[in-house]
Amino acid sequence: MHPNYKLRTMPRKKNDGRGRLGGRETGTPNKDNPLKQLLHDHSLDYFTPSVDANTVDFLKDENGQTYIEYRDKMLSRYDLDCLRMKASDRAKLEVEILAYHTPKMQAISADMNVKGANRSITEVLVCLANNEELPPPQS
Repeated sequence: MHPNYKLRTMPRKKNDGRGRLGGRETGTPNKDNPLKQLLHDHSLDYFTPSVDANTVDFLKDENGQTYIEYRDKMLSRYDLDCLRMKASDRAKLEVEILAYHTPKMQAISADMNVKGANRSITEVLVCLANNEELPPPQS
């Protein structure tokens, strides 16, 4: 056989018993993405309670006392932003946030065509009471 001659092999096929066809090994973690990590850390800071409600001016009454429902609580910056919003804007925001962690319903189609003739309820009840099968619909 000539030294430059290469044996031709048959192409690989799926489930040929010789393992995976390519790609990463199973269990290999994804590469780190600095931008994703930065966004994750920013979100974590935004939603983590870190502000003493007793220090927030708009949570105080005319005497300078913190409203009772917020006294001695820690609030996140998200909580403070929500408290400044109108109720309608807050509701819209909550609906938008829900879209990120609630699965969407799939569209379902149903065939609403009724096949067969209509029967009166008394006909159906008589058949059921006598343990009889319902007669086939007449077209």
